[in-house]
Amino acid sequence: MAAWPISPGNRFKRSWETEAMAIADEAAAYYINDEHSRIFGETENIPGWQAVGDSEKLYEAAFYNGAVILEIGTYGGRSAVVELRGALAGLTARATGRSPQFYGLDIEPQAIARTHATLVKHDLSDHAILFHGGLEAFRRMIPITPTMVFGDGDHAYAGVWSDLRNLTDFLAPGTPVLCHDFAQIEGVTRAVNEWVASGYY
Repeated sequence: MAAWPISPGNRFKRSWETEAMAIADEAAAYYINDEHSRIFGETENIPGWQAVGDSEKLYEAAFYNGAVILEIGTYGGRSAVVELRGALAGLTARATGRSPQFYGLDIEPQAIARTHATLVKHDLSDHAILFHGGLEAFRRMIPITPTMVFGDGDHAYAGVWSDLRNLTDFLAPGTPVLCHDFAQIEGVTRAVNEWVASGYY
């Protein structure tokens, strides 16, 4: 697990190496592609909370792992747009001929409605299934094997721990799991640290 605290001058760090990292031009080594360099600015007016590094990391994760995206907590669709744009770019770059599939779940009906409107506005709704409910109910109705997970739902310890424990039961080895607000909210920090200490992550 890697985490970089928010601080002046702190930069996004790549997690998946590519040939670009050996390029002398810093901008070319830093970003996967031109869209990656613009993704925060092009999505900052969508409802949701993201730092620049959040957007860049979600895009990168989806570029390399976005065949089947599971998002726990959608709020307004901002991260969904970032992830789907990264996934589409990654699958196109690798010429797989497949289309990414996004599954977003939230217990708030307003979040589902906002996210749906955002995905329609950005022409991404064909790649998405939204589910009103929690992770346990979702798994019973829609059994999937995600290739990446973004956790940004309940921020209380018990809720985060419940979601992480549920993930333990069905994630394939090596699946990246990104947890938002890890450094900012004690309940998230504690649950993630305990999940890591359990030896599964």
